Amino acid sequence: MRSLVWLAPLLVGAVPVQPIASGQNLCKVAPLSAIRHAAGQQYRPGIAANGMCTWERPDLRAGLTVSTHPRAQGLLLMRQFVARGARRIAVPGASRAVLVDMAGQAGKDLFVAYPQVVVQVNMTAPRPVAEARLLAVAKLVAAKA
Repeated sequence: MRSLVWLAPLLVGAVPVQPIASGQNLCKVAPLSAIRHAAGQQYRPGIAANGMCTWERPDLRAGLTVSTHPRAQGLLLMRQFVARGARRIAVPGASRAVLVDMAGQAGKDLFVAYPQVVVQVNMTAPRPVAEARLLAVAKLVAAKA
């Protein structure tokens, strides 16, 4: 599969990021201990910016970013990634889900469409990221949607 990394800057700016609830800080949708457990990394507390939250390990070798998109725009973003080689996966409770595996890199993006919102989870780590970790984080965030 061809790397999709080049596409991310083009798409991210084109699709608005939407917090789950107006003014809600995504860094507070779950306790840090739950985020650490779901992601399998010892992250520092999250940093909120532009409707997203980013957690990083102290050594900066692994990170997690969570954002949400309005459903229509999120579905458009998902279709664009599928057209470029991302794969659809099944996620219980979701209408659609797309996994973007960044070839040649130890990072992945997961987009999960729920009735009102699309949750995006991006994880990077020194070794390949397990899909189960992405799914666990998405489930934590979606529980607050």
